Amino acid sequence: MFRRLFRIRTLMTAVAIVALVVTGTRFAWQTVQRVRLARKYGEYAASFARNERKTVERIQSQENDIAETDRSVALYEIALLAKRRQIAAADNDREVPKQVLDEYRQTIVQMDELQRSKNANTDQIARDKKDVGEYAELRSYYQKLERKYQEVACYPWLTVPPDPSPPK
Repeated sequence: MFRRLFRIRTLMTAVAIVALVVTGTRFAWQTVQRVRLARKYGEYAASFARNERKTVERIQSQENDIAETDRSVALYEIALLAKRRQIAAADNDREVPKQVLDEYRQTIVQMDELQRSKNANTDQIARDKKDVGEYAELRSYYQKLERKYQEVACYPWLTVPPDPSPPK
């Protein structure tokens, strides 16, 4: 019977080949895992980018609402001034017919309504400006998350830092 003897050189070569196979397999597995992580973090970054765009749209909408409310407040102020001038002109005229006086009394009631409406719009402007500030904080939060996950998607072998604290 033929008996084969293993030499040291043959055994070292076999160990080297096994080490290369194990290392290659491990490297391939890590690469697959990193690609999966990169894809996942890329999706997170895209999600945060979408949220940030929606927040920008909300900010623009609120700013448009503020501008619209500012315009209506200005119109109310102009209307109030016009009504006050009409009343002052009627008060200066001594021979005012009863019908005109009744119209001016109605105008005074309308002025009160305009004043209340102006105050409500002013309150709405204050609320809208507060909302814009909150949306700006939310936008900043989404931008930070997007940058973080874009970086992690590019370098998936690095540890993931904790998320920034969300706005209140």
